[in-house]
Amino acid sequence: MTDIDIICRITDANGDWVYLNQAPYRMHGDALTESATIWRRDEVENPQVEGKWTVNAVRDNGVLPIKVWVTGDTVTACGDALEALKVLFSQRSFTIQVSYDGDRYTHTCSVADFSVSSPREIRISKMAQFIADVPCHPAYTRDSI
Repeated sequence: MTDIDIICRITDANGDWVYLNQAPYRMHGDALTESATIWRRDEVENPQVEGKWTVNAVRDNGVLPIKVWVTGDTVTACGDALEALKVLFSQRSFTIQVSYDGDRYTHTCSVADFSVSSPREIRISKMAQFIADVPCHPAYTRDSI
């Protein structure tokens, strides 16, 4: 596990914040290291002109990659923390805020695809890895903090 100097939090069903880099959670070192812009395009083509021409384009929903280590004092505590993460990322709509280097980015997100990895050797250590691909609206806010 590698620590990163990022504050990442997600809203729960009550609108309260759950921090993804405070016990029992710890952001994975590879979390939030990639970003992409996806475009929804209107293209035209004509038999007399080569190729296609983009006549309109708007940003489409993107994906925010989240990787979190989950730990617990007992196997049951680790399982409970993991179940809580599953509930958080299964909400129809939620907010994720990511803060680093003096900036805070606020994303509006929707139900995420996720996977859990807990091979025997890390399960014995009362750990699991939670990986989510979180769909988020292309318009986010950026504030200085």
